[in-house]
Amino acid sequence: DDCRILANLCSYNAVLSALGRGMRWADQLLFLHDMRSRATPPDGVSYTSTLAGSARGSNWVACLWLMQDLISHGLRPSMSSRTEVLHSCTAGQQPAHRSSVLLGIASSASTRLSRGMQLCPGGSRDPAS
Repeated sequence: DDCRILANLCSYNAVLSALGRGMRWADQLLFLHDMRSRATPPDGVSYTSTLAGSARGSNWVACLWLMQDLISHGLRPSMSSRTEVLHSCTAGQQPAHRSSVLLGIASSASTRLSRGMQLCPGGSRDPAS
């Protein structure tokens, strides 16, 4: 009987979440980084969980790095991810970074609204007509 626990993305994300709740933010960042060497690349949930931990720790530098890393690996930041970065920049008194995050949120919302309008019957029509 070979009783092994196989780790998967879900279990890795649970560890990331627990590390964040336990205020072990440096360990959380290391674990996220190590996921790639374990052939289980982080997903959006992994990044959002780690962003939340770094934001709780008021580590705006880590939050900005995580956001860049998320994007550089071809993932789209969720609204939750962007909000965590926004909170960390606000807490860290980083108005320039906060403004760029807000612009990213506005751009993302505008793109989703535009796509939604195209899907609705008559959505591409000018509302004034």
